Amino acid sequence: MTRRQLLALGIGGAAFAPLLLTGCDTNGDAGNGTSANAREGEPGAAGGKSAAPIVTDFRIGHQKADTLNLLKLRGTLDKRLAERGVKVQWLAFPAGPPLLEALGVNSLDFGSTGESPAIFAQAAGTPFVYVANIPNTNNNGDGQALIVPKDSPIQTLADVKGKKIAVARASGAHNFLVQVLQKVGIAYTDIEPVFLAPPDARAAFDAGKVDAWSIWDPYLTVAQTATGARVVINAKGIVSPGPFYLAATTFAKQHGDILKIVLEEIETTSRWGREHIEESADLLAKDTGVSRQTLIDLAKRRPRGDKYVGLRPIDDAVIAEQQQVADNFGKIGILPKPVVIKEATLTPAEYAAINPTHDAPETEGR
Repeated sequence: MTRRQLLALGIGGAAFAPLLLTGCDTNGDAGNGTSANAREGEPGAAGGKSAAPIVTDFRIGHQKADTLNLLKLRGTLDKRLAERGVKVQWLAFPAGPPLLEALGVNSLDFGSTGESPAIFAQAAGTPFVYVANIPNTNNNGDGQALIVPKDSPIQTLADVKGKKIAVARASGAHNFLVQVLQKVGIAYTDIEPVFLAPPDARAAFDAGKVDAWSIWDPYLTVAQTATGARVVINAKGIVSPGPFYLAATTFAKQHGDILKIVLEEIETTSRWGREHIEESADLLAKDTGVSRQTLIDLAKRRPRGDKYVGLRPIDDAVIAEQQQVADNFGKIGILPKPVVIKEATLTPAEYAAINPTHDAPETEGR
């Protein structure tokens, strides 16, 4: 295993997705095996009929309390793919950037991240494609915020000028921070970003080593509950298409049949999570270490509407929204090169082949 692989796996779990709209135990090693063996087998390419290597192991990266985490705990995808002779390996990550790093060194086939990690990974040349979008239906913005200690002199966003702000680099919280600073006319160079994964950021926040923290749920709510942290500003009005499901390019091109099954099971689990909030919280609390009540509160405080929104296909509108986020990062000079989102997409025929086809009940997930 390379140093990059070890770095990718050395840190653990992200946002409470199945109940909100959207413990690091792992079932497998990101360095073990390959996602497809050398035998030629049944048609599997997304939108095509060409022969592809038969999948024997399918490696999925998930974050703390997200839909994939719940899908792992329910075991329905494992059972369905086992019927095809495919073993699912589940790997936990604390945030999107290390997950995508693992994908980039061929230690992962599929995973989900916020909008920003995908942009930075694309700029770094990571071979992945956008598979589906998780619509950003949380219009009140309370799932992500800039917080300060309860006794901090910082009262408004204008007060953060010159301050140390903890944030996970290339995360959705990074996008949020960039945009809120722009709103009040503070240059990104006028703050001191301290790039830390959520667990390390929490330690620095508690120890007073940073002045503020840009963070998402469930870390946000846990910090508020445990420390009395105050919200300076939340993510209401922030431009974000929402999180994405991503796959290694070669895997997506060769195994659209597997991706379709995965997306179907994701939608089923998202619906189940909304309809069974307490049962979902029971499962996730045991696996993640987040308290059951916190998970329930997180789920119930979000606006949901009357229907299950479902996964959003990757279309021109989604691509345009993601391009806007990429352009925002580009304007402040923190991307190594310009990013063209369209270059990390499949063809319309390939997307048509993997989009879930079953009807969804009128309930809603992330």
